[in-house]
Amino acid sequence: MTYLVGGLELDRPFRIERLGHFGYHTPDLPGTLRFLTEELGLFCSDIDDFTTRVPELPKEHALGYFIRCNSDHHTMVIGSQLLVDTREPARKGALVNQLSWQVGSLKQVVEGIDYLDHNARLRRIGRDSPGSNWHAYAYCPDGYVNEIYYGMEQVGWDGRSKPVAYAERAYHTRPPLPQIREHQEVCDIEARDGILPGFRHEEKREAAYDVEGVLLPQPFRLTRLARACLFVADPEASLAFYQDTLGLKVTERRGGMIFLRAADEHHSLALLPEAMKGELGIGAACSFAVASYDQLRAAYDYLRTRGNVILDLPADLSPGLSYGFWVKGPEAVAIQITYGAERFDAGGSTPPAMADLPATIQHGGERWFQPPFLGPLG
Repeated sequence: MTYLVGGLELDRPFRIERLGHFGYHTPDLPGTLRFLTEELGLFCSDIDDFTTRVPELPKEHALGYFIRCNSDHHTMVIGSQLLVDTREPARKGALVNQLSWQVGSLKQVVEGIDYLDHNARLRRIGRDSPGSNWHAYAYCPDGYVNEIYYGMEQVGWDGRSKPVAYAERAYHTRPPLPQIREHQEVCDIEARDGILPGFRHEEKREAAYDVEGVLLPQPFRLTRLARACLFVADPEASLAFYQDTLGLKVTERRGGMIFLRAADEHHSLALLPEAMKGELGIGAACSFAVASYDQLRAAYDYLRTRGNVILDLPADLSPGLSYGFWVKGPEAVAIQITYGAERFDAGGSTPPAMADLPATIQHGGERWFQPPFLGPLG
């Protein structure tokens, strides 16, 4: 069947443009929050309070944190393991909460609902708050939640997210089309309630590092979520969902792993055989890019000297990523910090050990996939 998507003839009613955000659960929520914000320098953009929905949990386990690295309202979502175990017994023990894929329009999300319902198993639909993104969630064969979304809230110059009052525009059913534009939402609520303050991350660390001309609290800045890595029972069996249903493309297969892309990057998703989990000693992984080679080297030295756990994972886990290293917080999620992501047609080189890096390198030119970071470093 052929679908018309913004004038394009496609095999499905949406086209994924990028990996937008990644969510996971942790047994040590305060520790994970501290690791992400104080060690990696990410920002908390909002807090979701589940105490009225799960009253049996103590408040410290009933909060969800939205974390960002750029102007997107969130790049990560973290919550207590106890929260998902209590709220969703069928998913008890699940480490990964979700992967979220951005599409190009609200119409693509809405028309994707029936398509996902027919080709997968729907979880929920509507519009999130916090974050404001319109969405449809579906399960892959391994039980991972995949979201297609449009309209992620952008955090602007003052660092504040939307006030709580904007949650009244959340949806939990199929939204009718057309919807009013967000500008009208803002005007309507300001006319009724005045200008309201939203949540803003409060940075308590001293900005003591000169990062390419800007003073920051750490000597690097994570700028982009580059990829996610999932363990699956059978990568080839899982491929039908990610390739045929979502429309991702296979870049390469390597050592039983499958690497898929959304656009021109080498990959945004790695499907790893479940058998590798014990060998690697992790439960899931994701990668963030920094804006320069100097920042990559500075991040490695900074995190290592502060006593963070630096992992020695096989280079074959990272084809298409020229340089990088792995670090881990208090949960089973490994986070890779990278520089020099390659295009899908560049050959898929793997990163050398950090100890072997020269002081300077040549830019990868047309071989590299480097979306520009649009915001200020701090």
